[in-house]
Amino acid sequence: MKPKTCTICGGELKTLIKNHFDDRHGFVGKFDVLRCQACGCATSSPRLSKAKMNKIYQLHYPTSKLDISKIKLSDYIRPTDEEISGLGTWINSHYFAKEADEVLDVGCGLGFSLLELLNHGCRPYGIDPNLQAARLAKRFKIPFYLGYIEDNPFGNKKFDLICASQVLEHTGDPIEFLIDCKKRLKPNGKIVLSFPNINAWYRKFLGAKWLHWHLPYHYDFLSKQGINIIAKKSNLRVVEIQTITPNMWSTLQLRQLMTKQTEGRRDELWDGKAVGGKRRLDILSFLYQILLKSNFINRFVDYLDGGESWVVTFETI
Repeated sequence: MKPKTCTICGGELKTLIKNHFDDRHGFVGKFDVLRCQACGCATSSPRLSKAKMNKIYQLHYPTSKLDISKIKLSDYIRPTDEEISGLGTWINSHYFAKEADEVLDVGCGLGFSLLELLNHGCRPYGIDPNLQAARLAKRFKIPFYLGYIEDNPFGNKKFDLICASQVLEHTGDPIEFLIDCKKRLKPNGKIVLSFPNINAWYRKFLGAKWLHWHLPYHYDFLSKQGINIIAKKSNLRVVEIQTITPNMWSTLQLRQLMTKQTEGRRDELWDGKAVGGKRRLDILSFLYQILLKSNFINRFVDYLDGGESWVVTFETI
């Protein structure tokens, strides 16, 4: 389906990126990115149905081959606040959980965040369509639902914190997603989400080579104005908003720029393999040392709301 108006505010759309393809996992197909002239958000076009996307995820999206029986709970400790700030890794929304909180982690991926929550003294619950996460949760006796939040898992259970890291952009309807989360909040509970920033400086500079287009898996890309719109339409209040650029993301972006992506071919970068060629790796190492290890550039960009990912805290009005 090709959207005719902005999915966030209903405004006029104009083409920002044309004929992009899945440059990570090898799905064959061309997609455009359309930008709203009113709120500055962007959307993918065409937008594939949920049923179609489920098939694409099963065929193309990476799944872990880790041996669940060898995973140790003690290996998954939440970083300290100093480590989070210093390493530029403050991107995982479950880091906002407090000891003894009942936490619903929506789209928990492979489930390692659930183990960090457990070690932090929280009572975690997980939701994800990933069978690997279901197996991990079962082993550590963590309540888990294999599916989506709109399926109304866990009945009438309410939570102190609902978190979702890099999930909102995959949902296809950010407003409905927020409403589904709000229904499960305790009084004074909070929702913390992280998702790509359409106004990221790297995006403006790199254009179609930006790491986080990730089409067709990402449906929507939000601006600050768009965030306020979805909050208002969900009857929620934005209580904290910032951008964060994990240094690891910058490294991945550099590595991607040093390789050629081809439609229909999986990029080995996402299998953890080297870029290839000693000279390229030497250049990459040099750039990392100069640009990233000091944290200066990414932290400066974050300060000006130009970072790669929004981290937003919502509460009920």
